[in-house]
Amino acid sequence: MSKSANRKKNGAPAPSASWIKILLSSSCVTYSVIVMLLCVILLFTGNASGVVSPLNFLLVFPFSICFSIANYVDRNTKLSTLLKTVIHFVLTVGGFFCFLYLPAFSGSSDSNSIVVFAVFAICYLIVYGVILLFRKRWSKEVHLDGAYTSQFSMQDSDKSTHRRK
Repeated sequence: MSKSANRKKNGAPAPSASWIKILLSSSCVTYSVIVMLLCVILLFTGNASGVVSPLNFLLVFPFSICFSIANYVDRNTKLSTLLKTVIHFVLTVGGFFCFLYLPAFSGSSDSNSIVVFAVFAICYLIVYGVILLFRKRWSKEVHLDGAYTSQFSMQDSDKSTHRRK
């Protein structure tokens, strides 16, 4: 008996594939944005030596998948903020370095690679730090604006007894 037939027999729901849809749709959006940004940058610079190749454009998609997984873990898990930040950093910066930088600039020197990695990591930490600050501020406002009930309004039954005549 197959697993799905066994689930139907036992009344258990089939596993949801919504997280796969979320990851793939997010990956496709990220891929489209990155490719469009690369095309605009290459349009303005006019320097496409070695960077523009079909393989390099195809390698943007694995980076988009890494970035989408990082965002999914960051938004939909109950891990500590530090652990989510480390996972997001490793997937984003590691994906950038492995899928975008190394294939495009494989002939560059090791010291140049370290500098590019350090600059990207610093930019990432600055942007992600700002995002964390905004999230913390927004979550405080949401908790403050939660279920507010006025302490000064009277109930309908109380209004009739406290009216001035």
